[in-house]
Amino acid sequence: PSTEYRAVRYRALPAESKINLQPGEQMTVADLLRGLLIESANDAAATLATRVGGSEAAFVRAMNQRAEKLGLEDTHYANPIGLDDPANYSTARDLVRLTLRLRAFDFFRRTVARERVTLKTGNRPRTLENRNTLVRLPVVTGVKTGHTQQAGYVLIGSARKNGITLISAVLGAPSVAARESDTRKLFAWAFKLYQRVRAIPPGEVLATAAIEYRRGAELELVVGDTARRFVIRRGQHLRRCGLRVPSEVAGPISRGQKLGEVDVCRGERKLATLPVVSSADVPEATLAVRTKDRFTRPWTLLLVVLLGLGCTVGLSRIRTKSLRIASSVSCSMMRVPLGPPATPVAITGCPSDLSARATFTPLPPAIDVCSTARCRRPRRKFGTASVLSIAALRVTVMIIVRTSRAAGAPLAPAAPRAYRPAGRTARQA
Repeated sequence: PSTEYRAVRYRALPAESKINLQPGEQMTVADLLRGLLIESANDAAATLATRVGGSEAAFVRAMNQRAEKLGLEDTHYANPIGLDDPANYSTARDLVRLTLRLRAFDFFRRTVARERVTLKTGNRPRTLENRNTLVRLPVVTGVKTGHTQQAGYVLIGSARKNGITLISAVLGAPSVAARESDTRKLFAWAFKLYQRVRAIPPGEVLATAAIEYRRGAELELVVGDTARRFVIRRGQHLRRCGLRVPSEVAGPISRGQKLGEVDVCRGERKLATLPVVSSADVPEATLAVRTKDRFTRPWTLLLVVLLGLGCTVGLSRIRTKSLRIASSVSCSMMRVPLGPPATPVAITGCPSDLSARATFTPLPPAIDVCSTARCRRPRRKFGTASVLSIAALRVTVMIIVRTSRAAGAPLAPAAPRAYRPAGRTARQA
């Protein structure tokens, strides 16, 4: 903008707009653009075209190439000034589309919204009044006027109200008053058609993510850009057309940290992508928290129960086998014949075991001699194996109860709880 160009010789007709540049007069690009936009100065347009493009013809070719890239399908330029020519034409739609592109530049927006400007470069200072007198209204912010015999009076306007910006195009008006009146009517009508809304209400939970090492705790995910609003027609609605968030997260996570994205659509058209952030701080899991999580998982508890039961069954089998061995040698019986002297016969087993006695061949009359103390069945006592079995079972139950209490939740499945901060830092689950 600070670059200076020498003005070219331009022979304007009496009715043309100009800032009366003298051939060879040096003026900055910024001031030439201000004269072009505020005063519609044709001599400034001719100077810019020649100095930028090398010649007016080369600049016109560049204009048409750029119009094609911008998608202005019904626009063609024959000269850089806008004078009547069969090959010089455009439409209201293309002019609005071009205005939207130009409004992306801060210099353009600020210049077309001013009532007057002062050109400080050149042979002398020049103060110019904006030909678009509607900029004196509070809501009007531009843009550009024009007039030729064939096109009539033209006004591309812009206005902003309640955060809504509108672009209008009036072509072929019979007078300056008519184009201004039509522009104001368009704005009054159009502002009633549109509204500015939030895509997602602030604080609305979009999804939840499980927190690693904190069984049952979930982190609420909310939209990050709460100030973003969209302009839509009344009666239309915005919708979420895509959500990309993790199913599980791990600390440390700070409140407001981006964890995903959500797409906003109007109908089938995607309007924007907003960040999805954490609603609370999540501290890093300590060693104690990780250990507690591992020992309170359902599969871990089930494994402990199975190991305890396995130990109990194994020790019970060892105890039963020991009892059987002890019973088989618990007592003995001595048969003494009553007849002639003979050798006593020893029989293993207790007299009460009838099935064992029936297996022996009948002998001569004799007296059964058996010690009462030795023939009593041994009393069932809890030996070392039984004690260990019972202890293992009690330890298993104790582990299950204590780990369940440490987890802060019953063994039965419970509804997941939201992960909410205590102050700004969330309490560990």
